[in-house]
Amino acid sequence: MITSAAFETDVRRERQAEGIAKAKGAGVYKGRKPSINSAEVRALKQNGRGVTEIASELGISRQSVYRALGGAEATATALKRTREAQKVPRRMKL
Repeated sequence: MITSAAFETDVRRERQAEGIAKAKGAGVYKGRKPSINSAEVRALKQNGRGVTEIASELGISRQSVYRALGGAEATATALKRTREAQKVPRRMKL
């Protein structure tokens, strides 16, 4: 019984892979369209707008704005500002 279940799983995976390959060949399997225009986010930031202001204007989250601005660098800046706002001390060296 276990071998038949494993066989069925293998057959299902093969059929699924064939279907995906066929869809990609037809240009249908592309994924979700981007909902955020990164160029627009960067332009607003260069014009001096803050992250919260950009997020509310475009109807997206602040995290989405940070991602559009460049990932790690923007996130590090946000973390630094959060620490300053909360006055969280950094770890002390031992």
